[in-house]
Amino acid sequence: MSEIDKSKVQFAFAGLAELFDKKMPITTQRLYLIALEDLGTERIVQACRIAMSACKFFPKPAELRELVKLPEDDIEHRAQLAWQAVKEHAIGRIVHTGKPLDFQDPITNAAVREVGGLNYLALQGTDTEHEKYTRPRFLEAYKRLASCFSLPPSKTVPLKSRVTKQKEPILIPCPYKVEPRIKHAPAGIAKGLAKKISIRAPKDE
Repeated sequence: MSEIDKSKVQFAFAGLAELFDKKMPITTQRLYLIALEDLGTERIVQACRIAMSACKFFPKPAELRELVKLPEDDIEHRAQLAWQAVKEHAIGRIVHTGKPLDFQDPITNAAVREVGGLNYLALQGTDTEHEKYTRPRFLEAYKRLASCFSLPPSKTVPLKSRVTKQKEPILIPCPYKVEPRIKHAPAGIAKGLAKKISIRAPKDE
C-alpha cells in the first residue's frame, strides 16, 4: 500500500468541512483516515471532491467509499473472479514443476487452504463436482477471510502440493486490485495503525 499523503488528505477534509459548515477536529480526521486509508490518497481526495456536489449532508466514511467504489471493492464479485483463477490453475492439476502456487491475492491462498488445499483440488473430484460442492465453500471462505483485518502468514503463503520440492513459486496474476486493508502479518500490527497514519494538528500562525 502506498504511503498516504497526509497534507493532501487533510486539505480535502478541510474543504469538505468548510463547504458543509462542519467542524472536523484532528481526532475526527484521524478516525476518517483509519476508515478510508485503504483507498489511498487519490481516491480519498476524489471522494471528498465528489461529495461536495453529490451529498446533501456531511458524509460518513461509508458514504465516501460508495462515491469511489470500484468493481473489485465488491467482495462477491472479487470472490467469483478468485474462484475462476482457482479453476484455471489448481483444479484437476498438480504442479509438475515441483513449485508452489502463489495466487497474487493472498486471500485466495487462504480460501484454498480452507476448502482442502492444493492436493484436494488437484486430486479429488471432477470439475463438475468441484463446481457444485467446492465452489460454494470457497466463495463463503473467501468472503469471510476478506472481512478480516489481518491474516496470519501461515494462511497466505504460497500453496504446496505433495510434489512440491522447490521454494520459488509460480505466480498467478490477480485480475483485480488486491484489498490492501488485509495485513499479511500478525494481528498485533493493528496496535500501531493509529500512530502510523496520524495527522498532526496545524500550528497556529
